Amino acid sequence: MRGSVMTFGSENCLFSFETIPDNQLHTKRLTENLIYLIVTGNNYIKIIHLALVILTPHEKRESIMHAKAIVADDHPLFRSAMKQAIQGVLGNNILESASYQQTFDLLKQHQDVELLFLDVNMPGNDGLTGLTMIRSHFPDVLVAIVSGDESPAMVRKAMDFGACGYIPKSTPLPVISDAVQQLLDGEQWLPSELFEQVQKIEDSQEQAFAAKLAQLTPHQLKVLQLMADGLLNKQIAYELGVSESTIKQHVSAVLHKLGFNNRTQAGVLFKQMLQVE
Repeated sequence: MRGSVMTFGSENCLFSFETIPDNQLHTKRLTENLIYLIVTGNNYIKIIHLALVILTPHEKRESIMHAKAIVADDHPLFRSAMKQAIQGVLGNNILESASYQQTFDLLKQHQDVELLFLDVNMPGNDGLTGLTMIRSHFPDVLVAIVSGDESPAMVRKAMDFGACGYIPKSTPLPVISDAVQQLLDGEQWLPSELFEQVQKIEDSQEQAFAAKLAQLTPHQLKVLQLMADGLLNKQIAYELGVSESTIKQHVSAVLHKLGFNNRTQAGVLFKQMLQVE
């Protein structure tokens, strides 16, 4: 959970930190030349040392080389090519997955992952549902969509639902390396030839719906997903291992936050908004 934002009299000194378990030493690499915040705590945050470090270009490269990433794609040859493209930037800190569930499990096991390259058509993703679930459960992980679909509408839709970047599968390997560095510097990345077209797309129904989805907790989002799949409260309760009354509370909260009167409307729109062609 993201904590306070602290400012130290300079535009270069604005940053945030995260709550961490007791007796853990944590260093947070931030953007550009920045800054390491070292904290520990006992059920709360306690600053034990604060170091403002202006990194040299060499140190910055070393910092990026310690970032961990996941390449999630069901095609082994593409995973291999993608790893080749980003190894020059990230070194060997690259994991692989071939399905949404495997990706989700890796994110739970490796909480130091900073960057995920997510194939939108990978098994289990169900359109952009996988993206929204990962962004909800792992908000600090940067997710770049990798896809063969280069339509501006698809790019805009992915960005609306939380992607920090969009990398077409036709992107040359050297360009992908540049994209990785830009993403780890805290910037969004789109192909230059698509940027203006995407920017011209007016605010859409997808964008408004994405903003409402962002208000849901991870549990509420999962309940909505199962509602959209047609499951009844009793079935959802069994699936999630909780009581039916708990599910009823989640359903009420979901409908309230999304502005719907019934679950059918919410489920249909969820499927419609997150589907990809």
